[in-house]
Amino acid sequence: MSKKLYLFDFDGTLTYKDSFKDFFCTMYGIKKIAWLLLLGIGKISKAIVIKRDKGKIKEAIIAVLCKGKTKEELQLLGKTYSEQKLHKIIRPKALAYLKKLKNEHAEMYLVSASVDIWLQNFADEFHLKLISTQLAYCTNGTFAGHFLGKNCKGAEKVYRIQQEVDITAYDEIIAFGDSSGDSEMLAIATQAYYKPFRSAHAL
Repeated sequence: MSKKLYLFDFDGTLTYKDSFKDFFCTMYGIKKIAWLLLLGIGKISKAIVIKRDKGKIKEAIIAVLCKGKTKEELQLLGKTYSEQKLHKIIRPKALAYLKKLKNEHAEMYLVSASVDIWLQNFADEFHLKLISTQLAYCTNGTFAGHFLGKNCKGAEKVYRIQQEVDITAYDEIIAFGDSSGDSEMLAIATQAYYKPFRSAHAL
């Protein structure tokens, strides 16, 4: 029996909408988001003008929206969102596929640029090991205002995968993605699936 490794992107691949936007809209509401972004417009504008990097812009937005919150508060928000809403944005064919693999006890990783606070519970439910963008915290447990490491996208996905697992130990690497941010991950696969759960002939 061949040894298989499954690698799943999350947003757009397993979901039909972006979980980053959906998490904050669901847990904060549009009015609160608008007010916080207005207060933090200087920090966000600086990231846009000076950094010109999508990962840094995302980091700046999260820094504004999560300012002052503790790790426990953010994890509770993530758990609540995962239990109440996350399943509703998962593509039905993707959900069925994950349930099938869960019963097979396959070696599976969720590899996402989204943040662990709202992905961890979903990953645990389907026995997926999580590789994602992570938040950094101060010694008192408060969000430090930046990521722990880099935004988990593009080449960073492959780097993080290789830090977690010896990919040469697997006979088959089955990867799933939907955007240019998944290209490098799809390139290391023996079977690569692009936007696999959208058509009538989905896996």
